[in-house]
Amino acid sequence: MTTEELLARARDLLPLLREHAAAAAERGAPAPEVERALGDAGLQADGLDAGLPAYAAVLAILARACPTSAASLARTSAGAQADGVLEAGMCAVALGAATGAVEAYEALVRTETTDDPPLRPRLLDADHQRWLGAAIGRLAAAECILTEALEQHSPADPLLWLICRETAKLCHATVQEIVVRTAGPAAMRRDTPLERIVRGLVALRSNPPGGSEESIARRVGRDRLGIPVES
Repeated sequence: MTTEELLARARDLLPLLREHAAAAAERGAPAPEVERALGDAGLQADGLDAGLPAYAAVLAILARACPTSAASLARTSAGAQADGVLEAGMCAVALGAATGAVEAYEALVRTETTDDPPLRPRLLDADHQRWLGAAIGRLAAAECILTEALEQHSPADPLLWLICRETAKLCHATVQEIVVRTAGPAAMRRDTPLERIVRGLVALRSNPPGGSEESIARRVGRDRLGIPVES
């Protein structure tokens, strides 16, 4: 299966993932319908065969609609492969979830009025224009970082793991510092699409895929200094 076919199949599944996103968030696992659809689309069996950059792109697409389902697929697909496969996959999920949050935020900006008087369309409000632009810029930077890292580093390279952690932090910070802070209380009510995505991001942040960030950073430092890895 080509990369283009994989990405197209992932996009085709977005309506189904959105339909079952609430149930997945509640269960902490994909709905059975979603699991079957992922298998039928070949994303579970064939995804990694296209290479890690392509599969990261698939996970990012899926996470726009349902971070829970995308994260489950990332863990299942990584299996016993190098730690960097799971690190890259979960970073891609964070990027996709953050993208989904910013897409939902953009919809609010386009359709809602400001919360504070004088009420006016957010679309015409300079602050909301600036906040949306800043969020878009941050996530574009995160995508560039992840794409470049996957092209330059093997999954066994601890530096890739650390880059993925830092990129995921940028995604989390973008959503918390811009989207959550400025979306308004109505948009963040329990079980709204935006709230579910943000909740999924928080869960990702609370459950990193591998060792502690401190231990990974120390290993990168030891590699640079030429100090052998401790047994």
